[in-house]
Amino acid sequence: MAIGRGGAIRVKGVDAALKSLKKDVGRVRSAALAGLITGGMRMLGASQEYAPRDLSNLRASGFIIWKEKTGGKQANFKGDDASEMAQEHSNFVNREKARLPALMPEVEIGFSANYALIVHEDLDAQHNIGQAKYMEAGIAKEQNNAINDVRAAMGLALI
Repeated sequence: MAIGRGGAIRVKGVDAALKSLKKDVGRVRSAALAGLITGGMRMLGASQEYAPRDLSNLRASGFIIWKEKTGGKQANFKGDDASEMAQEHSNFVNREKARLPALMPEVEIGFSANYALIVHEDLDAQHNIGQAKYMEAGIAKEQNNAINDVRAAMGLALI
């Protein structure tokens, strides 16, 4: 410490400590995001497995996004309206990405097909493959594994 003009006290090393702290916060944020991406991909994959399929367009409309990027496989739509669905998917994902906070590590998974919510909520529909509440089922199945993905990425003990 040193006493400056007018009786002010100047603490040496504060700038270096703040710089180091900012680096640490950045590393924690990056590690948390890496774990969230891994866990999100895990939950999305499980949700896609539970999703009803005819042409597999609902399944193909699954996405994972975070502020910097969109992840996962390229949507591969089939049928007469494939190009329209691809454009709607791109627009939907870009709108959702714009809503994510810049500073907090956050990942969003979902399905862009305009009928995704209806299929998800229709408990009376009969599906040869898949089920209603497909997203909830996928998330529930992989929730603990996704939490462990975040904990592992951050170097914390697994549950």
